Amino acid sequence: FQHQTQQQAEREQQDARNRYQSFLDAKITEGQKKFGETQFDKVCNDLVESEVVTYGSNMHTTLFNLDRYPDVVMELGKNMREAERIANLPPQKQIYELEALERRIIAREELARKAQPKIPTKVEAPGTGEDAKPANSVAKLRQAAKANGGLRDWGKVFQADQTL
Repeated sequence: FQHQTQQQAEREQQDARNRYQSFLDAKITEGQKKFGETQFDKVCNDLVESEVVTYGSNMHTTLFNLDRYPDVVMELGKNMREAERIANLPPQKQIYELEALERRIIAREELARKAQPKIPTKVEAPGTGEDAKPANSVAKLRQAAKANGGLRDWGKVFQADQTL
């Protein structure tokens, strides 16, 4: 009976390791899609080879639990001094610093998105589009003005012809 319990525990541990590895693979794939396989793998390898991030370390676990994992890894890869500084902090401060870095990345992207001007996808000719006015609206307006008291009282002109 004890042997069966031990085997079941080993299977559960193996299942947990497999789920964790699948989770890690999904995060890495996400980064490769966003930044390109070669570039993302190079940054990951640089972080591991410099021993800033070691497998199973608190920083490793925290990184993989961030929503914006690929962005944070790329940011750390660009600034190894900052990565080393964070890696040398106590575990709780590592979590705080990595989450703060993630928030800064999100804020920077939000600012960039707001700063982009909205460029119309197509240009429409005058008198067409959603709130199209008749092409002869200026001529029509002048005629209505002459017929309703001249150009001095525009209120009368617009009351007389609702299509203007």
